[in-house]
Amino acid sequence: MNGTKESAFELQDHPVDQGRDIRVVIIGAGVTGIALYIRLLQYVPTARVTIFEKNPAVGGTWYENRYPGVACDIPSHVYQYTFEPNTQWSKYFAPGAEILDYVQGVAHRYGIDKKVKYNTKVVGATWNDEEIGRASCRERV
Repeated sequence: MNGTKESAFELQDHPVDQGRDIRVVIIGAGVTGIALYIRLLQYVPTARVTIFEKNPAVGGTWYENRYPGVACDIPSHVYQYTFEPNTQWSKYFAPGAEILDYVQGVAHRYGIDKKVKYNTKVVGATWNDEEIGRASCRERV
């Protein structure tokens, strides 16, 4: 039409609110990985999510760093999930062990701790357009 090439766009035959299958890989079960898992499933409940964690437990930085005096460097009431507020921090800058307990408690309440592939380090990932946009991860246990 009017000398322009027509688009190959076609309407899909499904309801507008019917989502397509989606696979998600989250690398790391620290504060951010846990939040991503929770929020993702709230907004995309059909997503199939795999979480890889190199350590034997959730907690990320707070699991790994156990040196004397480790603590939050921002006020504890700011360093928490908005959907899981903690009003009982022991200090303004909470100790690392207390933050780890909080993060692991949230992961447990949402069942995340049971869904993680522990002791698994992701060493590479590849996107393959030829396989309809499927990605693959190389993992090392």
